[in-house]
Formats: sequence, C-alpha cells, structure tokens
Amino acid sequence: MEGTTLKWPYVDEEYNFMAPAIKVSLTNPITRAHISFEGFLDTGFDGIILIPWDTYLELGLRKCELPRKLWSMGVSVTGEVPLRAAHVELEMNGMKKRVVAETFRGNLRKLIGGGYIEEHITTLNGPCKLLEIKSITK
Repeated sequence: MEGTTLKWPYVDEEYNFMAPAIKVSLTNPITRAHISFEGFLDTGFDGIILIPWDTYLELGLRKCELPRKLWSMGVSVTGEVPLRAAHVELEMNGMKKRVVAETFRGNLRKLIGGGYIEEHITTLNGPCKLLEIKSITK
C-alpha cells in the first residue's frame, strides 16, 4: 500500500504539556467560507472533527447541517449534549476530504478525533514529539 505521510511536531497544549496537533483548513462547501487552525488529536473523541461554536457560526455551517436525527450525543462533565453536525471540506497538507464537523453551543475546543484517524496509519512518537499520519491508497 502506497500513501502520503504527513508529519506535525507536538505543540504546547493549553494545560502546559506537549500534545499532538494537526494543522487543518475547513471550507463551507456552499459559501466557500474558509478558516485554518491547529486541532489537537483526541482519540477519545469518536467524531471526525470538533470545532468551536464561534467557528461553526463564522463559517455559516448551519446552511450545511445534517438533519437533527443524525446528530450524535456528546458527553461532557455537565451531561449529554447534542452535537450539531454539518458537512465541511477538510484539508490537511493538500489532502482534501468532505467530512462532518461537530460542535455544541459554548464549545471552545478544536479536536481531530478517532473518526478521522481510523482511516489512516497514525503514529504518535512520544520521544521525538512527532505525530505522523499516513494515508492509504489501495
């Protein structure tokens, strides 16, 4: 299997420890509104990408929302919350893919979840503080 390997150095997470992060760009497929940021890899998040509530609104993703019956439920310290879900175009180092971005009112986190990495070979190299994601072409 051939593929492209993308590499990112760990970055200082807001809690003062080094964590794997991925530089991504999101585009609204209807309006073409666009934003770039660094999202932390969170294998405990089952979704593909979780974005801040303000980013969701800024990109106008309500125009791309999935029907409410397709939203998943997120679990937080305050209980379960419905995760609004919308189609976006995700780009990482030239690799583009249509995915579903999720959020909830008040969310500030930017996470790349297990739903994204399950399709790739992902290596967390702790001693080198390096994240590697290899795409697989069949």
